[in-house]
Amino acid sequence: MLESQTQPGNPSEILTHFPSPSPSARETGQPVRRGDHVIVKRADGSQINGRLIDFDPERGLLHLESDGDLLEIQLSDIKIMHLPSWRQLFQATARGNPGDQPVTLDCQPFVVRFKDGEELAGQTAGFHHDRNGLYLFPTQNQTRYLRVFISRGQIDQERIGPCTEEGPMMDSRMMNQQTDQSQTGQTTQTGQPLGDFLTQKAVVTATDLKDALSKQKEMPSVRLGSILVQQRLITEDQLEQALTEQKQSRNLPLGKLLVEMGLLKEADIQQALARKLGIPFVDLRRFKLEHQLFELVPEELAREHNVLALHEHGDKLIIAIPNPLDWHAIEAVRFATGKQIETVMAPQGTILDIIDHAYGSRGLDELAFDESPEEEEDNTNDAATQDHVVVRLVNKLILDAVSLGISDIHIEPQLDKRPSRVRMRRDGQLIQHAEFPGNLNRAVVSRIKVMAAMDMTSSMKPQDGKIDFSRFSKMKLELRVATIPTVNGREDVVMRLLQRGDPIPLSAMKLTPEIDKTLKELIFRPFGMFLVCGPTGSGKTTTLHSVLAELNSTERKIWTAEDPVEITQAGLRQMPIDTRKGVTFATALRAFLRADPDVIMIGEMRDDETAQMAIKASLTGHLVLSTLHTNTAPDSVVRLLDMGMDPFNFADALQGILAQRLVRRLCENCRESYAPGEDELTTLMDVYLSDFAPSDDPKLALPTRKELMQDWRQKFGGEDGKLHLFRAKGCPDCSDTGYKGRLAVHELLATSRQVRALIAMRAQVAELRTHAMGEGMRTLRQDGIFKVLSGMTDLAQIKTLSAD
Repeated sequence: MLESQTQPGNPSEILTHFPSPSPSARETGQPVRRGDHVIVKRADGSQINGRLIDFDPERGLLHLESDGDLLEIQLSDIKIMHLPSWRQLFQATARGNPGDQPVTLDCQPFVVRFKDGEELAGQTAGFHHDRNGLYLFPTQNQTRYLRVFISRGQIDQERIGPCTEEGPMMDSRMMNQQTDQSQTGQTTQTGQPLGDFLTQKAVVTATDLKDALSKQKEMPSVRLGSILVQQRLITEDQLEQALTEQKQSRNLPLGKLLVEMGLLKEADIQQALARKLGIPFVDLRRFKLEHQLFELVPEELAREHNVLALHEHGDKLIIAIPNPLDWHAIEAVRFATGKQIETVMAPQGTILDIIDHAYGSRGLDELAFDESPEEEEDNTNDAATQDHVVVRLVNKLILDAVSLGISDIHIEPQLDKRPSRVRMRRDGQLIQHAEFPGNLNRAVVSRIKVMAAMDMTSSMKPQDGKIDFSRFSKMKLELRVATIPTVNGREDVVMRLLQRGDPIPLSAMKLTPEIDKTLKELIFRPFGMFLVCGPTGSGKTTTLHSVLAELNSTERKIWTAEDPVEITQAGLRQMPIDTRKGVTFATALRAFLRADPDVIMIGEMRDDETAQMAIKASLTGHLVLSTLHTNTAPDSVVRLLDMGMDPFNFADALQGILAQRLVRRLCENCRESYAPGEDELTTLMDVYLSDFAPSDDPKLALPTRKELMQDWRQKFGGEDGKLHLFRAKGCPDCSDTGYKGRLAVHELLATSRQVRALIAMRAQVAELRTHAMGEGMRTLRQDGIFKVLSGMTDLAQIKTLSAD
């Protein structure tokens, strides 16, 4: 393999080594230097004479100077590259000094037939294949030789053999197979391809790591797209589409873009690279990490490039990385560490989880907590040091939460001088994160109160506040803070992370087709009121911003009043609520009505004044969107009527109500398909049918089990018409839980003439619900069962939704 030895700044620097024609001899000088004369004949027939600036087989590039111009040429665009300076080999002595006698070259005949029909023939002192093409060494008098490179893409057939007998011509496909085998380490002793061997035998120790890397040949610089096409994971058209998208939009790495486009999974890409390149896989869950390497590779660099330092030997550093062809990441680590980098592969999710755990644990461990009893807290000798530790602790907990995708941080003091506990909520589940000495609890709470501008003197009443974390770090983040007094004069703290981000498109919210169609009909009406309801943390604001993203256009003036502004969108005029300064939802709504709005979004219907004004605005030609803390869509109607709304005006104004909950989503990387048994299908039907209320109206009659099963098989059955469900399995990407991320289930009540009449008559929740279901509304649990049948979640998650 060619070895780069570039050292910038030296006009005669060594650019690279060509393969030597004789391993037992040495040359009179280095093979390729900056400034060497070179002749390049391109595939289009043009010829360039110049001087070498850079020759980089790893990247497949040639840079040269010709007539004062600096040119960059892809090696794949070259037909023949000729270095016309003769070289000569001398016998190597024991000390490595050249002897007096030149080496007599053992030449072989060669014939290369190009795709344009031309042929090149002669005698060569040796030959070498790599991913770029063929290297030949044409000889003169069997003592001197030239250096020639021929691009692989230009060769139709070749024949290289001993002078006494000529072997058959080898076409380019055979040459490619031969080259691929040589570059991927041939096979293991059992005859198994090395790529498969290294993929199946996960590396778990440093010894395994060195052994696997010793089996692996130096990795060729090939293109990821070419590998995926060769292994028939994508087509040429799909690759071209992805490359076009990469250039025109976000300039994402190709692998990540293919995953986002839904063409491949990360595991598919890694398996392809492993088989092609013979790169070891590492089981990071079992690998013993070397914590001193975390100082070598800073946390910011590790997170930015998704790399994890595993082992250091000599001047080489072994890193785990999802894509070993990510040269930008490899170069960044090489530059930061000053070491040669060797790569092994691991899933991106696992790497990020290990980074969160490894750097997070290291950060807390290094805080050097003072373990003195709480009673002695006021007598601490070094108060400044203690304050510094508390500041670092609070910042670290918040940064850890961001990196882990946490929604809430719970700081909980314990009794009997036990350490305070920190738990965090991820994907709706609380997980233990850390502990810190109980004597620091008051100082931690005080620090958080200072950050949130809360009353420091009061510890006996609940308080609410907000933290603008950008004041304390470079990260743009807001946190909603609540302090709750508990026993022994202590206080619990709950902080909700409000990361500002882009809205989620409605198409990505996994709405069932019926709800998607009806929802879009409702929100594009020119006036009226549309509500989203659910408990705290059910994604109501996220859904409203997805709706606003659909409505957002130059023809519409959209005002929003939010507490706080969590998601920003270009084109919206967004107003933050600040009750301390007298800016409430009601005052914001009054201001909006004087500002020529088309659409108004009110963050929450908190009081009757806001609700009354919202109804009035929706009846005077505006579309009003808002949220409500209720359980179901019919519940929301009764709740607003109980707040004093006029039933006739409210019935006229209301267009629809969307209730939603969040359930855990099955990990798409490891979810396991299976054919459900009769008992499980019966349970699904029982849960689905139990949400219907019995009715004498034939229009509201329950579907039969047979009708329901036929409908399910038509919508969700496979090619054989049978239903297949998925269950949680567990893998490193999902921390072995089987679940990754959350998914919304919905209940959409669209107001018809009959539903409006029921609202005007103050009908009860049960009656409203029965008529809405007769008109097509499906409950939260029923929509959840559709998501189960679609393979997005499982019945265990849907059972957490209470029946009404």
